Amino acid sequence: MALTESQNPDRPDRLLLAGLPSQVRAWLKDSSDNSVTQRVASAAFLIRVGSAALIYLSQIVFARWMGRTEFGIYVYVWTWVLLIGQALDLGLATAAQRFIPEYTGTARLDMLRGFLSGSRWLVVAMATAWAAFAALGVWLFPRISIPTRSCRSTSPAPACRCSCSAACRTASRAPTTGSISR
Repeated sequence: MALTESQNPDRPDRLLLAGLPSQVRAWLKDSSDNSVTQRVASAAFLIRVGSAALIYLSQIVFARWMGRTEFGIYVYVWTWVLLIGQALDLGLATAAQRFIPEYTGTARLDMLRGFLSGSRWLVVAMATAWAAFAALGVWLFPRISIPTRSCRSTSPAPACRCSCSAACRTASRAPTTGSISR
């Protein structure tokens, strides 16, 4: 027969909730490296959980507010923003986690200053380059538009495609005499 945790003589049979607040207070007041690390990791975890909950709730609100087509466009664009944002990081977050403690621990403050200054200028240069690239794309392709709503009416006017429903209704009710020029 295997020994399980429930058969472990060192472990109490049930958790005593009466002593839990005092244990938490002692854990929060403890200044050992282990406790500080646990508190920082717990705070990071709670921030991640809160962020995930906020994103989930905002997605529900956006889906209800925008409608199918607009929300689909939003998700498509937001996915591209996230993918490009991951690439634009250039690994600086991971590098910072590696180099800052290393340079601080070995007292190489000149290297630390160089890393911090260089990473700032690299971020500014990359952000400027991507902004210029996006502006060039908007300038070169000004007529790209995504139809978001199709107006249907019984009038002989063709259905228009635009993002403003009032303009669509007005355009679809306009009298049509002769040929329609575009």
